[in-house]
Amino acid sequence: MVFYISFLASLLTPFRCNVHPNGLSSVQGYNEVLCNGKDEHLQMSLLGGFGLLLPISFLALSTWVVVLVLPQRLREADVTFMQSCNFLFARFRPGAEFFSVLFLVRNLLLAFLPLLPTASARVLGMNLMLALHVTLTAFFKPWKLTASNYLELFLGILQILLITLGTLFVREVDEFSALVTCVTIFLATFVAIFGCMLFGFIKYLSGKRHKKFRYFLCHHKNAAGSVARLLKMELQKRGRQYTTFVDCDDLHDLTKLFWYVGQDTSTFLILGSSEVLKRKWCVGEMVTARVHNVHALLLTWPDFARPDDAFIEQYCKAVPDITDLARFSISRLDVEETLRWLNTLESITMPRSVNSETIAAVVDSLCNGDRSIRFLSHAKGEPDCCIIADLNYMEAAATAYILYNILGRELRRSSRCASPRVIMEGEAIPDIAEAALMVCSNGCFLCPHVADVLLQIARLHRCSLLPILSDDSFRFPDEDFFSELTLQAPVQGLDIRLYAKVIRVMFKEIAIVFSTYNSTQDDLQLRGRQIVNRIDSNSRSISSKLSSLLPHSLSGDLEAIQRTSSMGFEGLKADEKSEKDQDLHNPSEVKGEKGELLKIYSAEFKCPTTSSSF
Repeated sequence: MVFYISFLASLLTPFRCNVHPNGLSSVQGYNEVLCNGKDEHLQMSLLGGFGLLLPISFLALSTWVVVLVLPQRLREADVTFMQSCNFLFARFRPGAEFFSVLFLVRNLLLAFLPLLPTASARVLGMNLMLALHVTLTAFFKPWKLTASNYLELFLGILQILLITLGTLFVREVDEFSALVTCVTIFLATFVAIFGCMLFGFIKYLSGKRHKKFRYFLCHHKNAAGSVARLLKMELQKRGRQYTTFVDCDDLHDLTKLFWYVGQDTSTFLILGSSEVLKRKWCVGEMVTARVHNVHALLLTWPDFARPDDAFIEQYCKAVPDITDLARFSISRLDVEETLRWLNTLESITMPRSVNSETIAAVVDSLCNGDRSIRFLSHAKGEPDCCIIADLNYMEAAATAYILYNILGRELRRSSRCASPRVIMEGEAIPDIAEAALMVCSNGCFLCPHVADVLLQIARLHRCSLLPILSDDSFRFPDEDFFSELTLQAPVQGLDIRLYAKVIRVMFKEIAIVFSTYNSTQDDLQLRGRQIVNRIDSNSRSISSKLSSLLPHSLSGDLEAIQRTSSMGFEGLKADEKSEKDQDLHNPSEVKGEKGELLKIYSAEFKCPTTSSSF
């Protein structure tokens, strides 16, 4: 690699000749050897020609390794191959290994350029080659170190400058060749400029008629990120024409954000959560949509408040970082006019509960009634994979339906489950359920629906339970939470002991992060595969885990609790009454057994051992 050019130059020596005034030519560096293809020159030419097979073969082999073999070995994680071929691409960043071949091709051409017949052709070819190399380096930034990229650019430009200065001292000038070269370059430059102008004009006209994105979803990630993801998935299922922009999928350069809104968007959809007007980037997108007359719709959340005059007047004080938009030519007056413009937009009301019907209704209104493909409906029959979420929290409910959509495809590979379903309020868990996925969000365990479903799962003998973290701010239950749960039960008559035990046992499993509002679609697909793998590998039910944590003398008590869970909370009160009647007939036996129970539960939950706590 280091001596590639010098080795090539040595082999090409017999082919570089100087022309003398008498019409004869001799080999450069060997003036006594005439370039006539005879005697010594013939021998030198044959040796040089056969010697060229070595660097050319090395180039061909390197190209085969980098272009064909390397991708396959990377998929196989072949570290031995990477170490043995490290000399080829160790200097380049991952993804830019092909630059090792480009460097070899550049060096090969630089070695052949001195064979051109005239000095002007050699200089021109050298400059064009270096200019192309500098352009590719600036575009791809192939070196691992940023400083190496800048150094490569600096040295390339410096070489071009030195070669250009060297042309001032060239005495050998072929006027006809120089004229043909200059005219050719002039015509090529003129055609390139005209072609660029024509391409830009056609691009402008096509952009006016066919936007890259049918919908741009302007949203506050923490409050509406999951709903935005769910809307995009549903819109894309309506047809390829419903392309939808979501920043975590489509925004790779923040400086292009407002360009996407103004130039590449057909309909600008504002997800009107309570905090969306306090996010400077969301407001900047709204200003851009208004200035460029982009068709806009407002999807209002139940807690969304339209901006009034008092809010607009105090806006800069409430959102001081809005001044950061000044570098994008967005002024305070633009923001105030946009806030007033919001009150004139056509609005769609977002239902408080997120489910398949409400999302389908919203998307129907966006697609002007196009119902060619409806929301992925639940499969008929009983589900064997239950998805549990706090349905009163829109983001958690949206995450559950996103998970349902992804698992609907990924569970085809599963050996345990094939039919997922989001469990609705009041729905009973079937006995055939093999796995349950708990979408964890802040406050979810204080939801009556979640408590009811988890207690139903606790009585099943085959159903495993896996926690899914959908919120980065989710706080794992601690002792303060369990103390609060004891004082504030989600449902009257709830068995707090069993419910707390189920929560504790569930988090003995390693939770899977499934963050829908800051992950790409490919990331979510990968998470879906991980969840399916965990479902297949985790065959132990939550019921068996609960039984293993209790002594044998409590197994009957646990079975009784499971039976009351299956009967519901009303059945719990009747069962408790019968237990009290039995205690009156066997006071001494009950006293000893329940005293032992109190010690066990107190040690587990760190609560005082009083009769009221039992």
